Amino acid sequence: MSISYMASLSKVQNTRFGGLIAVMGGREPYDYILDGLKESGFVEYVDGQIRLTPAGVCEKDRLATLAGLMVQKDEASILPRDSR
Repeated sequence: MSISYMASLSKVQNTRFGGLIAVMGGREPYDYILDGLKESGFVEYVDGQIRLTPAGVCEKDRLATLAGLMVQKDEASILPRDSR
């Protein structure tokens, strides 16, 4: 089986995706990443804790799909490959 297309994210997308995943895991990303996520409206503080906004969840799902992951109810798995 040969790989005809390898999904990948740009450096900016990869950094953003990592920041969103960190927030999902209950961690606070580096300040420069967090600042970008806040400016884009992807994260917010609620009762002193950082969390994804609905826009952040959509962006996380979009980036996961671009990276070749299938997202269902906040679970990710590798997308099946086309066996041509």
